[in-house]
Amino acid sequence: MNNNKRFKVVEQMDFFLPGGKFTLTIKLFVFAAGLLLSVKGFPQDNIPIGSWRSHFSFETATNLALVGQRVYCAAENGFFFLDREENSTTKLSKIDGFSDVAISSLEYDLETNTLIIAYESGNIDLLVDNEITNFNIIKNANLSGSKRINDIFFAGDFAYLATDFGVAVFDPNKIEIRETYSNIGPNGTEARVYSITTYQDSLFLATDLGVMASSLDPTVNRLDFNNWKLFSMSEGIPETSITAIESRDNAIYAGIDADGIYRYDGSNWAKLSFTIDEPIISINRSQDELLVSLETQLLILNENNVFSSVNDPLIELPVAAFKDSNGELWVADRTNGLISNHNGQFQIFKPNGPFSDQAWTLESFDEKVMAVSGGIDENGNPQNNENGFYVFEKGTWTNYNSTGKDGSVMIPQVRDLNSIAYDRINRKTYFASFGYGILEWDQENNFRLIDENTQGSTLINNNPPDRFTQIAGLALDDENNLWIGNNATTNFLHALSSDNSWSGFTISTPSFRFPRQILVPYSGNKWIRLDPNEGGGILVFDDQNNTFKHLNRNQGQGRLPSAIVTDIVEDLDQRVWIGTSEGVVFFQTSFDIIEASSIDDAIRPVFENRFLLIDEFITSLAVDGGNRKWIGTRDGLWLFGESGESLIFRFTEENSPLPSNNIVDIAIESKSGEIFIATDKGLVSFRSTASKGEITHSDVKVFPNPVNKDFTGYVGISGLANNATVKITDISGKLVYETRAQGGTATWDVLDYQRKRASTGVYLILSSTPDGTETYIGKIAVID
Repeated sequence: MNNNKRFKVVEQMDFFLPGGKFTLTIKLFVFAAGLLLSVKGFPQDNIPIGSWRSHFSFETATNLALVGQRVYCAAENGFFFLDREENSTTKLSKIDGFSDVAISSLEYDLETNTLIIAYESGNIDLLVDNEITNFNIIKNANLSGSKRINDIFFAGDFAYLATDFGVAVFDPNKIEIRETYSNIGPNGTEARVYSITTYQDSLFLATDLGVMASSLDPTVNRLDFNNWKLFSMSEGIPETSITAIESRDNAIYAGIDADGIYRYDGSNWAKLSFTIDEPIISINRSQDELLVSLETQLLILNENNVFSSVNDPLIELPVAAFKDSNGELWVADRTNGLISNHNGQFQIFKPNGPFSDQAWTLESFDEKVMAVSGGIDENGNPQNNENGFYVFEKGTWTNYNSTGKDGSVMIPQVRDLNSIAYDRINRKTYFASFGYGILEWDQENNFRLIDENTQGSTLINNNPPDRFTQIAGLALDDENNLWIGNNATTNFLHALSSDNSWSGFTISTPSFRFPRQILVPYSGNKWIRLDPNEGGGILVFDDQNNTFKHLNRNQGQGRLPSAIVTDIVEDLDQRVWIGTSEGVVFFQTSFDIIEASSIDDAIRPVFENRFLLIDEFITSLAVDGGNRKWIGTRDGLWLFGESGESLIFRFTEENSPLPSNNIVDIAIESKSGEIFIATDKGLVSFRSTASKGEITHSDVKVFPNPVNKDFTGYVGISGLANNATVKITDISGKLVYETRAQGGTATWDVLDYQRKRASTGVYLILSSTPDGTETYIGKIAVID
């Protein structure tokens, strides 16, 4: 299959939605079967510079569709297919040309060989013969309220889309909306449509008002609400929300939550005798059977209208189910992903990924990336999140939580993990839990809980007896002392030394009680980000002299642009950068803050004649090996130069594989320079052009090598001495290219000094430190 994506503008088409006429421009993408651009054949722990990869969870399946030998399955934000012949899974995402995340419906039409992929945003992708066509007009239409597409039903030449604003009639051949039926309830009221089917010559809808129907006769104007019938109790069915509807054997079946299944024979509705006391999620027809997905169980309604239950421990929260032509059952489950008895017994089929798309904090160390799931809500309350933490190493995610599900490593029951600190000397990792103390992990899968009951502990349980200590913020200093933020106590700062002795510190004012992050910069003072609900700002604390300063918006006290501080980092020049709700600032040094009688104002970088990102709510900061600043916002991801005054990249969900513009956190794997980006819709990563440089050249890698004629990205040279000079020459010694490493990585775009594609041959890589004391010589081949 072709692994190179292509864009092609097909044509413009006109169609109608409520509110007027719209013009559509279609772009086609060649489907890349889940492989990254220019990544095929490369090890998954080392992707090319300039490329992306996704890290979605596949635990929460929401939809599925059978397409030949493939089973397509959508998770909360992830997407993949299973090849039933090979028993292999392939991840799919925006990287492969799909347009969005959060799939709300999948449906396959055998006659046109079309798989329609609909999203919560109203976006639509069509997959036909390995080509993806995007149809984004519903997403972009000027409609108030939700545009979510809840269900897709093929009938004749059209696909009927059940949406939150009504019904859209979609022509997949012409790729246009033919009609939309909105405000079709009694007297023109709005009807939210959950599911669609046909019966005899009519279209039947499951809506929040009840079951509605209208004739499909071409002479009937279905735009007129008067031509829609709402069935009532006088006809045997309540006028209440109908969650699912399906047709079979010349009858209609409709589901009502905590009530039951109603059958319509063309004259009247009658409730089937089987009592259902929980929500009905979906009803799907497979041959002569109806598969009814309830909130916690899966039922089969046979041709005699007799129910039976599918019992298996893996089927916990089924959302949708189908049987294939072999009678094998496929189930999308909200806790266990894609489940099937394809190989005999029921088992789970899904790609590797983190346990959840929730990532509160990211950290990287020892060539690993780690995520904790969170967290704390905006009001400082625990979220009761027990998804644990996830570790990415050598291209694979390993999950750690107290559920023990699907290969997860069992940990003690802790919730709301929100901060990470790593002890490189003893190779121990500490996790802050908002309500369960501190979880210690030695990476040999030995765990210990540290709380107010630990011997010698100075921690305070502020919410007995239901919870242990609420911890928010951890950091290790240069002497390997663990600094701990103890929430909602007057002495909220504690230290656990490397010899297991404890210290508790009382700040002289009771107003500081809610830490959210701790940074220990080069100066050794503790920079503590405070909860904005309690005044916010930053507390700088000198534990040697028990003195502090509060950085806030006031003149002489730092003059931060906002009291809402969101992140603090120290860069390679020992400057402390601060993200706020109104832009980014930095302090030139972390020294002298406490001793000074008046604190100099924070420095506000200027970009395009304005303070840097003054209108942006900053969510996260990170510094790469080139001392450049990665800045996450609620409106995408930015990369600026060392001083914050030059823009290098800006990534959004519109121009990149980012699943959302709402960036939650950023971490950088220092050796490779891969940027891991947590969003509110999952995690992705980008291989950047900078990495951490060392004093000497170490394990230098040239990637890819050789460079074939189809390669269009950047060759990366990593493992270089910090900020080394790199020269590339031909075999005769003629200079082709020269650059300086960003930290420990240099890049080459495979162009020569005339900016033409380098000729076939072997080239020399010559690298040296500025003083010439550290050198490296390597080779790279360019081939046709």
